[in-house]
Amino acid sequence: MFIYLGNIGVVYTKLGDYPKALDFFQQALAIFRDIGDKSGQGKVLTNIGVVYKNLGDYPKALDFFQQALAIFRDIGDKSGQGTNLGNIGSVHLSLGDYPKALDYYQHALAIRQAIGDKRGEGAALTNIGLVYQNLGEYQKAKNAFQDSAAILETVGSSDLWVAQRGLAFTEAKLNQLEPAIQHYEQALDNIEQIRNLLTKEHQIAFMRDKIIAYDEFIALLQSRHAVQPKKGHDRKALKTFERRQGRLFLEEMAQSGARRFAGLDNAIVEAEQSLMLKWHQLTAQPVTPQERATLEQAEVRLKERIKAEYPKYYALKYPEPVDLATLQNQVEYRFMGYRQTTVSNVHPASR
Repeated sequence: MFIYLGNIGVVYTKLGDYPKALDFFQQALAIFRDIGDKSGQGKVLTNIGVVYKNLGDYPKALDFFQQALAIFRDIGDKSGQGTNLGNIGSVHLSLGDYPKALDYYQHALAIRQAIGDKRGEGAALTNIGLVYQNLGEYQKAKNAFQDSAAILETVGSSDLWVAQRGLAFTEAKLNQLEPAIQHYEQALDNIEQIRNLLTKEHQIAFMRDKIIAYDEFIALLQSRHAVQPKKGHDRKALKTFERRQGRLFLEEMAQSGARRFAGLDNAIVEAEQSLMLKWHQLTAQPVTPQERATLEQAEVRLKERIKAEYPKYYALKYPEPVDLATLQNQVEYRFMGYRQTTVSNVHPASR
């Protein structure tokens, strides 16, 4: 039963219901400690760190990731070590401490390469590229993104678009404009391919941090049109803008229908729209970790209010699994790149 407790916590983490996730993880952790299962403890501690990082509580996230790392080192679990080195790096990246982030990501990369984890290697390289991008070292960033994209394409990772977008951004900075245009197009195609596989209620959340890729591409095409007015960059920019607006419009229309069905109060509608606008503004300009954490916390509070006051709308927007079999089918144990933190599936104790 304790295995299911941990895995249910993973699902609630993916659904963004962090209080429930923490409750299930704490129950699972207590049982793993009672039976002396170190591997299970490490995975659950990792998951608790994920929740606190998603909530913007970076000191607690670091504490749990470091506890997990110590356990995995003690039992010689290289995969667990690589995961938590990457997780610690992601916290330092969020905090803007780029030298520390780079150090942890490089250690994670070395472990992933040593154990032959290609997906984890690609994710680590993406994150290293992001660090160099933030440091303004664009050639180093490009090299990392190139290596990452090659690996992630081979393994069929859904994070490929991140490496492609990073590659395009750095190529634009290096004045390598034709390759940049090509890689932005590939990134947007991959974003929309993933989006089309999602249910309607999850598409808005998925697209929230992807719009910046559309905006960067439009800005690049507009700048090229000024230099090469006969190359058709203006038409491509307009087409990209229409794609961008179309994705947001269709999803907002679907959400509006759900709001009407649930009889949502105007104050809640306005709060949702305001939050969505603020998220878009965050993606369009540099922000501090504190600003992002504040917005994430506001989103959690709004979600809790909707759940309490409008359960029908909450059920439409945040559908929950029906049974344990469904929960189990949704759980996977993998390293997730692009500033995301790994959520670990909980397995039975070793015998």
